[in-house]
Amino acid sequence: MGGSFNDDSSIVGGPPKRVYFNDVWKSRDGAHWETVTLKAPWAARAGAVVVEKDGYMWLIGGEDGFLCDSTRPDRCPPYFNDVWRSRDGSTWEPVTTNARWSSRPGHQVVVLYDHFVLFGGFGISPDPARPFAPANPMDIWVSRDGAHWWMVSDSPWNAQSPGQIKYDFKALTVANGRFGLRQQVLTFGGDRETFDFADLENWRRVDNDVWRYAWPFWPWR
Repeated sequence: MGGSFNDDSSIVGGPPKRVYFNDVWKSRDGAHWETVTLKAPWAARAGAVVVEKDGYMWLIGGEDGFLCDSTRPDRCPPYFNDVWRSRDGSTWEPVTTNARWSSRPGHQVVVLYDHFVLFGGFGISPDPARPFAPANPMDIWVSRDGAHWWMVSDSPWNAQSPGQIKYDFKALTVANGRFGLRQQVLTFGGDRETFDFADLENWRRVDNDVWRYAWPFWPWR
């Protein structure tokens, strides 16, 4: 569901215009696909997260532009912090249009102890004098219902600065494994690049590391 093609206008060589989707498709075997809807009620976007919980598909956050665009001053940054859910991909309901966490793309959401856990993602520098300064969100948010969120940490990956926060990484939960592992979150790789293409060290900020989050006790009482 959703997605985009063509480069963003903020990228050199951006034209032709980037196109966004809010369509939904389904398949039983990955080879044969059928349309569920060509126009879901949520705004067309890329970079959203979809996770399953309580018999629903939940679509969370995303973007319809990498950087602010002067032609859309009301969409700066052009990111989303809304939450939608659906049982069938055709009928959607808004859970919240403005969650407490800052709007973002490139984040991840997993389900742990029957709660959503949201963290990571890309952020835009609020300082006009330093437009490419790292500003990725330093927070971890949890929610039971997708509508009410609270922050439980300001240091994912033990980060000490926004430049250490990843986006476009992979995360999954593991529980009751071979060695009786308690529920935990694993993250794989990620990106910490900025849009400063003159920075010759930018390419080094793509990671291939693996991290684990695990709580020794119930953390969200």
